[in-house]
Amino acid sequence: MNLDQIDRKEFYTKFAAALRSGKYKRAEGALRGEAVGQSNRANPDEGMCCLGVACDVLNKEYGYGGWKGSSFNGQTGMPTTTIQKWMFSGLKLTNKNGTHIEDGIAEILAERNDSGRNFAKTAIVIDNLAKQIV
Repeated sequence: MNLDQIDRKEFYTKFAAALRSGKYKRAEGALRGEAVGQSNRANPDEGMCCLGVACDVLNKEYGYGGWKGSSFNGQTGMPTTTIQKWMFSGLKLTNKNGTHIEDGIAEILAERNDSGRNFAKTAIVIDNLAKQIV
């Protein structure tokens, strides 16, 4: 399936639900890797960062892309540029000062994930982004 064939608003709803589901353990520094606070040599890819969850939703719900170990479509640290553009094009985050941020949303989400923000809080950000999709 092509990204342009996926309803972006529906994707965001499923993405936020996945973050809230409790199914995913949070990892840092990579789309998929060792879950925070766990050392699981038998399954080192059991955790995901918030953007890894987005990739997993794209794969499981829409048949887009695929995992090979800890990489999704050949990327380990961030989703591909194609995925990032599709996810965040035309959307804005608002920071604490009320400034709207249009560029670098993926990096901001990754930074928040890696600084310890839990998935429930990230799901709120995803909900707010989804409200901008018409």
